[in-house]
Amino acid sequence: MSRERLGPPTEAQTAGTRYSEDCDWPVGCTTRSVWICLPAHILALAVPEPLASCLTISGPAIAYPGNPRFRIYLVSRPRSFALRAAAHLFDARGVILLDYKCLVDLPPTVTPQGPLTWASTPPANRDLATLASIVDALHGTVCAVSPS
Repeated sequence: MSRERLGPPTEAQTAGTRYSEDCDWPVGCTTRSVWICLPAHILALAVPEPLASCLTISGPAIAYPGNPRFRIYLVSRPRSFALRAAAHLFDARGVILLDYKCLVDLPPTVTPQGPLTWASTPPANRDLATLASIVDALHGTVCAVSPS
């Protein structure tokens, strides 16, 4: 069965196509939202602000509005990295880990708190920051912020 397009693609549909083609991400979209279904090799870490502002991380980061505000970092998961080893650090810093098959909204999705934006856009070469680099940054940060 063929499906006729009712008009030009929306901003979310165009973004979904771009993420799928340029980043090779498994995405879904509607006319108003786009999301990634996290594959086994990608994790997402929701780091609360202002802690996220103190980190220097390369790779895509989504600015998530609201109260509390977060930056959601999409990172590669090396096969040898034990997530349990980082769990205490994540808990202490208020970091939320999103794993395999979780759905993560992507820009330009609009949430009840406002639109999602890229704090750091996906690189053209498809490289993601590693989970180890985020753990190192969390260990080494001098930002004295604790979750409320």
